[in-house]
This record gives sequence, structure tokens and C-alpha cells, in this order.
Amino acid sequence: MFDIQKAYDTTWKHKVLKTLHKWGLRGNLPFFIQNFLRDRKFQVKVNSVLSKPTSQENGVPQGSVLSVLLFLIAINDITQCLPQNVHKSLFVDDFCIYFTTKNVKYAKLLLQKVIQNLEDWSEKSGFTFSPIKSKGIIFSKKHKIPRISLRMGGTKLEFVESIRFLGLIFDRKLTWKEHILALESKCKQRMNIMKYLAHTSWGADKPTLLKIYRSFIRSKLDYGSILYGSANRSLLKKLDSIHNSCIRLATGAYRTSPVVSIEVEAQEPSLQHRRYQLLAGYVTKLVSHPSNPAIEDCFEARAEIPFYDTFFSKFNFSDVIPAANLNFPPWTPPNIEIHLNSCSLSKSDTSHAELRSNFFSTLENYQDYKQIYTDGSKLENSQTGCAFITQNESRSFKLSPIASIFTAEAFAIHQALNFLQETEDKKAIICSDSLSVLSALQTVPGSNPLIIQIQNSLHHLLSLNFSIAFCWCPGHVGVAGNTEADTLAREAASSAGPFLPLTVIAEDLNKYIKKEIVKNWQQEWTVYCQHRNPPMSVFPQLSGLPRADQVKLTRLCIGHTSFTHQYIIKKVQPPTCISCNVPLSVKHVLITCPTYQQLRSKIFPPLSDLHTILSKYFHEIPPFFKRINLQI
Repeated sequence: MFDIQKAYDTTWKHKVLKTLHKWGLRGNLPFFIQNFLRDRKFQVKVNSVLSKPTSQENGVPQGSVLSVLLFLIAINDITQCLPQNVHKSLFVDDFCIYFTTKNVKYAKLLLQKVIQNLEDWSEKSGFTFSPIKSKGIIFSKKHKIPRISLRMGGTKLEFVESIRFLGLIFDRKLTWKEHILALESKCKQRMNIMKYLAHTSWGADKPTLLKIYRSFIRSKLDYGSILYGSANRSLLKKLDSIHNSCIRLATGAYRTSPVVSIEVEAQEPSLQHRRYQLLAGYVTKLVSHPSNPAIEDCFEARAEIPFYDTFFSKFNFSDVIPAANLNFPPWTPPNIEIHLNSCSLSKSDTSHAELRSNFFSTLENYQDYKQIYTDGSKLENSQTGCAFITQNESRSFKLSPIASIFTAEAFAIHQALNFLQETEDKKAIICSDSLSVLSALQTVPGSNPLIIQIQNSLHHLLSLNFSIAFCWCPGHVGVAGNTEADTLAREAASSAGPFLPLTVIAEDLNKYIKKEIVKNWQQEWTVYCQHRNPPMSVFPQLSGLPRADQVKLTRLCIGHTSFTHQYIIKKVQPPTCISCNVPLSVKHVLITCPTYQQLRSKIFPPLSDLHTILSKYFHEIPPFFKRINLQI
């Protein structure tokens, strides 16, 4: 890994302008950047005394929105001086090279040549490498590793046992031990914030404490987890302990409460589930960008990816629509007529006849236009389809069950535009009942690849002198074209044939995997409930309670309170009910114990459901426990 001395301050202004000229930039933009960089001066202030202004010969002004971009322009060609068989990684001023081989002598000769190329580049570019801060590391599982001597500018480069790059600590054997220990230490320091605020009587409420955890601590645990998640389970347990302690503080759960119950109460999945979710998000992002150089390495090692067989093996990644770019400048968007007049009327307060009348009054302005009705449908079993219909033509398509209803509606519009290119009709109005898709078309460029494809198709058709308009059509109010399109879409969704390829966007895939992870979490909780029999499997959520009552509600829901489980901490015999001679529990006190029957009947009717008691009569529960002298 190479360190560039004073990277921003030593950026050569002329190289920035030279690179822009090499890229073909002409006109006012290069002159603007030239004026931005020249005649810059700075002063130093000590107490109330200012130094004389000094001209800044080189460098880009730190703090400016353009500084990072201009620095990247200056350093961008650093990788061009490296041979193809040497891998490189460049992120702003963090630069490293790496090489895989079994021949150590060959590696030494090649890397020394690369270093010489970098020194030649630095002389031409104006940047200077720091050989003292630049480090090297040999990744190997062998106990004895060969020594390599490399020099930069006459100084011998240091080889270390671990190295930090982009916030991650890579050790020689890639065990991630040093990184996890350092991460544990930082998170424990940040956890002190929660300890100060999480008093069970007067502390901050549960939602606030969970926000603090997710913002200051979980964000640290998330970063790089798709890499260090491959570490030994015993190391990852150190981070699990941080996670468990934080949500225990946030909920106020008793110290003996099971972790699985606290996670359900806080609606916070375990770190293992969290890592699966982040990994899924990264993989889906890669899939939507096929040109990403990391995609090949990722799927070559898919057998080593956790959860791969569980989720990723269920579908073909070739079905994902790749990210798209606009075929026209975003500042010259196509002039699209989109009529959303009818959507201002509320369906619940407006009759179907009035909605139809308002819609057809818009179509009267387009009497010489070909009318195309589009619709998408997603059935209860997740089967998805879409269709479009004209006066003489109708087409339907079966889509991937992962596709959302938004994707189905957009796909139908895109297919309608493709159909227009096959016809001789130059005028058409597309009627869709999807307000979200029509609204998305008004934003250029769209964030959805399917929306961008529609915008590109519209730009192409308009350049061929087509006249195309869109109109929102109220759905399920008796508009014949919309009803027919909806029927065709449902028939396509329920058909037995295969679905079309390239009908899933990365966002749909990510949502699907998140649902699968939550489903897996629910199955684990169900199995736990069957074997451990907690007081309840679904916890009531009451808002607006003070911190002390929130803590009491949490402990009663989980079933671990001071009067039921303090014996574990004190290492004594578990308490039993004096009257019934059974183990003391929340359910026994609130439902079955005859000793408190008369007192319970004054608070709530005879119930066998603990969830109903705690959700409807919770405000009476703390005084009840106070009267019978039991501490929650």
C-alpha cells in the first residue's frame, strides 16, 4: 500500500487542465476550472494575528465541492503505468497493488519494476510517495514466509504482519482477528453513550436508544461485514456480545433474558442475519452492473458465500435487468405529455361514473390518437404478469414472481412502446392505472433501470416524429380498456408457461431476499417458541409510555423479571408460589394463581391470553404488582 505525501496540497494544476484537454473537453468548462485554480491565496491566523497572504502555487482548495473531483482527475492515470497481471485498487488517495504467485523471486522482480514505474509516474505528475509510510504485506497461511526486499527512492519498504486499507485491517492469514478486536474496542467506547442514557427509570425511550445504536454502533459493525463475516465463529461472537448488550440496554430487558427474545422485542435481527442481508444487497448491486470487475471474482467464489444455496440458488441472475444509462443529455429531456388530472379525485369520495367521465374528457383531446391500455398484476401466490391492449391488438407477458407490481406496470408500458415501433401509427396515448410509474417518468434521469429504458424509447420515438402522450386511468371503475388489460395480465400471471427473462430489477431482488431473511428469522423464532415455551410469541407494542413503564412491559413480555429470575444472579434456588407450589412466573401471577384471583378480577376480566392483558390493561399492571409486593 502506497502513501502519497500531502496529496491534495501537491496536486499539479497544469496536469488537471492537461488531462481535461486530453479527454476532449473544450469550451467554457476548462476555462472555468483554470480560473478556479489560479490566483488562490491563503493566510494563517494565530490568535488574532493574520499572516500576509501567500500564493498557492499547487494543490486544490480543501473544502471545495470540486476539490475531490479535480484530485481524482489528476491521479486517475496512475494505474496506466502498471502491467496487466498486477491488480490495483484506487479510492481517492488510498492506493495499493497486489499480485498472486507461487514464485517469490518472480514476484520480487515484478513488484520492484512496478515501483520504478510508479516513481517515474510521480516525477511526471507532481505527486510524491512516502516510502516510510508505504507498507507491504505477504498473505500466506504458511508459518514461515519468505522475506522480500523492495526499495522505493533508495529506502527499503517495510513488510508488516497486518495493514489497514479503507478502514479494514488485513492480517497476514486473513483471520480478521486484529480487525474484529479493534472494532470491538471502538464499539465498547461508543456503547458508553447508551449506558449513560439507558437508565431504567428516567432514561431515554426505546426508539431513541435503538436509533443511537443503529447510527453510532451498528453502522460500525456493518462496514466491511461482507468480508470479515468469514472469520472464525468465536471471533464473531465478540461482536455478537456488543450487539446483544446494546439492544438489552435499549429495551431495558432483564439481565437473564434470552437474546432471541430481546431481538424480537427490539425488532432487531442478529448480526448474522444482518450480514446476510448486507451481502445480498452487495450481490444484487453487482448483478445489476455486469461490467463491474468484482462480479467475476464474487461468483467464482460463490461456494464460499454464506447463505448462497439458501437464497441465490433459487433464481438465475441473468433475469436481472442491468443498470441503464440515458441515451440523451439529462438537461434535454424528451417532451412527454403526462395527464394526471383524474388522480386529484378521491376514489372513496367520488362515484365511478364521475371518475370515468373525468378520464374520458381527457381522451377527447386525443381523438386521432391510438389508445393503448396497459396494466400489471401480482397474484397472492406472487405470480406476476402484465399486458397491453389496443383496438386491434393485445399482448400479455408472464414475469418473474420476484418482480414487483411497479416493475410489471413499467414493463407493460415499455412493451407498448416497442409495439409502436412495429406499427405505422405515429400518434398514441398510453393509459395506465399506475400513478407511481407515470410520476417516475417525469423524473429525468430515473433511478429505476426500467424507467430509464422507457425514457430512452420515448426519446427515440420522438426523434422519429412520433407523438406520444400518457394519461392516468382510474382502475377498477368500469373503463373497458383497463378491465380487459387487467384480465389479460391476470391470465398471464396464472399461466403455466415460463416467465420472460430480464424482468427483475435489483431493487425487487433485494426486497425478495430481505423477505426471505425475515422469513428465516421467523422460522427460528417459531422453533424456539415450540421448545422453550416463552410467555408469548408476539409482543405487544404500546407507544407513548415513559421509560420506566417501557422497561416493565418488556420484562413482562419476555417473562424474565426480578421476581422470577433474580435467583440466577444471586445463585439461589428458583422461587416458587407459596400457595400452588409451582415455579413463579409472570403467566402464573397474572392468570392462574388463585391467591390473586380476587385482586385480578378488579382490574381485568378473567383472561387466559397474556398478550391481551398486557396490551389492553397494562396501565393497571404495575400497581397490581406493587400491591402484591413483587418487583418487576
